[in-house]
Amino acid sequence: MRRAECEAQARLERPAIPIVRDDAVVDRHALSAPPDFDNELVVGVEPSKLGIAGYALVFGASVGRCYAAIFITKVSGKDAELEVAARLDLVADRILSHVRVRSVDERAPRRHLVVTPKPSPD
Repeated sequence: MRRAECEAQARLERPAIPIVRDDAVVDRHALSAPPDFDNELVVGVEPSKLGIAGYALVFGASVGRCYAAIFITKVSGKDAELEVAARLDLVADRILSHVRVRSVDERAPRRHLVVTPKPSPD
């Protein structure tokens, strides 16, 4: 899969994902998380009906797999720009840049087998 195909698939499944407009983009760069995916982070900010809206989008592709992470925030009132910037910074630097895909062993449910001994014949 390619990143553009993964983005298109995510947008089909989630039409509410913000449309990226070049004039709204404040950051765009490759992201190494999750590992083994070709990822790009796009951060954008634009005015909304209630104040300021911001988003951090990551779309990634690996062999036969897609990855998408979407964060949207909206703030109104005094210092809305600063609050949106702080939220986007936190999400991009402390969350999205540290994502990892769990292995099959980590995803498999852990079931503990309980063996009940047979009563011994007396």
